Amino acid sequence: MSDQWGQPQQSGDWAMPRDGVQPQPQAQQAMFAPPPVTDSGQFGAPQAQPQPQFQQGFPQQPYGAPQQSFGQQVPYGYPVQQQKQSNGFAVAGFILSLLPLLGLIFSILGLVRSGKVAGKGRVLSIVGLVLSIVFAVVYSLLIANVAKSATALDPGCTTAENRFATLDSQIQADSGNMNSLMGDLTSMQLALQASANQAVHDNVESKLQASSTDLQATIADLKALQAGTSTDSTKLSNDLQAFQTDGTALDTLCSSF
Repeated sequence: MSDQWGQPQQSGDWAMPRDGVQPQPQAQQAMFAPPPVTDSGQFGAPQAQPQPQFQQGFPQQPYGAPQQSFGQQVPYGYPVQQQKQSNGFAVAGFILSLLPLLGLIFSILGLVRSGKVAGKGRVLSIVGLVLSIVFAVVYSLLIANVAKSATALDPGCTTAENRFATLDSQIQADSGNMNSLMGDLTSMQLALQASANQAVHDNVESKLQASSTDLQATIADLKALQAGTSTDSTKLSNDLQAFQTDGTALDTLCSSF
């Protein structure tokens, strides 16, 4: 097919239109064409992330996200710090071992506690228990030695003091009756003799025996004067003086520790 000038008419993509405008090839038209609009948005923009939906006041976790239990205080992925467990009973038992009774109590409680805290304080509890027993034995020996050396705890002293406390009030009540008074003095002399037999310390025994002898002599002097068989009042005075001297020495021994 030819135009009016005899030139063959072009056909296809490069054919010249009749209005004189050169048509572009289809490849060039596709290169300059705007990008297609997709479902992700205009011009290839990334699709927005889905927002969490709320149902009944609680956010819904996306599928595959780690679940978090309700009321959990620690963020997901962080280890939970466990509370440190200690054994205060073991420490108290070790410190209080100087006071054996308290040391034994707290050391035993420490041993029981150690079984609940993975054995913490077990060794310290055992040490406190042993020390409490040792101190208890030491204190017992010291008390026994003090009691042994203290004359105030001598059985002779304690027996004489208990007996004299009863006779003293009786003698005061019978001071107006000579016969009753003589009977009270005789009871006192027998109590002194019995106390001397029970004494443990030699010095306590000797003073109790001396006081008993002095009182016995005084009673004899009183009976002689009362019967009129003797008028020697000097002997009575000397015997009373000896009884007072030995009694004061005895009182000193029975008051010492």
